[in-house]
Amino acid sequence: MGALKLLPLPRVLMGLALTVGCLAVNALPALAVERTGELGDFDCPPGTSLNGLTGVYALYFGGGVVAGLRGLCSSVVAPMISRATSCSAVLVQDPSAPDGTYTLDVAGRRFAVYCRNMQRARRGLVLAPSQYISLPVTGAGENVSEYAAGGASPGTNVTTAYTKIRVNPYPESIRPLTFSVEIADETFSRSSGRLCHSDASTPCPSASAVRSMPYATAFSCDPGGFSGRANIDLSGTPFAVVDSFTAQGASPVGTVKFLSPQVVNLTGGGDCGWEAPALTYNPFDRNPLHDIRRGYDLEIRFDPAAARGRP
Repeated sequence: MGALKLLPLPRVLMGLALTVGCLAVNALPALAVERTGELGDFDCPPGTSLNGLTGVYALYFGGGVVAGLRGLCSSVVAPMISRATSCSAVLVQDPSAPDGTYTLDVAGRRFAVYCRNMQRARRGLVLAPSQYISLPVTGAGENVSEYAAGGASPGTNVTTAYTKIRVNPYPESIRPLTFSVEIADETFSRSSGRLCHSDASTPCPSASAVRSMPYATAFSCDPGGFSGRANIDLSGTPFAVVDSFTAQGASPVGTVKFLSPQVVNLTGGGDCGWEAPALTYNPFDRNPLHDIRRGYDLEIRFDPAAARGRP
């Protein structure tokens, strides 16, 4: 069977019967079906298909998520696209909604997020689901933060690579639509290396042992140098980086280079210094959670034009 083509339909269609292969879903409330591309992904998980067909489609609901559509991806839960403005709002619409990728609509702007702890939130075990932006670009040197070993901090370079970043569901502003990123959330990251922060003692005191780095931070303790490196790459998302970077710490030095509105390279160092967004204190091992913004130090703005490489 060839690829399924779904053409734009009116926003509200009552009593519509949607047939996908041999599966029919009848009387869907306020359903419209559109092709995606600029609106976000609706992908079946790897190795599965949309009832025997492969493709990318979007389902929009004026009245909430229809749970019966989850079976379309070969018995694997499929991402849902709703009119919700946050992961918590998705849960209100569908109390059984699982962790996964959802497309939100905030002030008329649509973008995909990954919702975590959905069912734990429903049971009251946590205050609310956590909300993440997935980072399509990952690999050596991409979406990483580093504390470079050497100088006053012996050991091996500590590097943390991120695949998702946590965003505050409450925007910093609506025009332009701007969100803050919690740089200390390492849920979707992997770290390597270990060093002793500004302490040559052996063994290293536990309070000085560095095992991980927050997002968007470059650090080193090499007087006059700035060997720490970091990279931010939001390519593949509709967001751009807001420049709030500053050199901080003891005799800090560093550089900030925007390769595009979405890609930024950082270096940082000094006697013990770093380059990071906002104002943080010794940003390693989740210390930004103790700053005045509780780690929500990096801002990103919704900017599809920048994402498409337009000025």
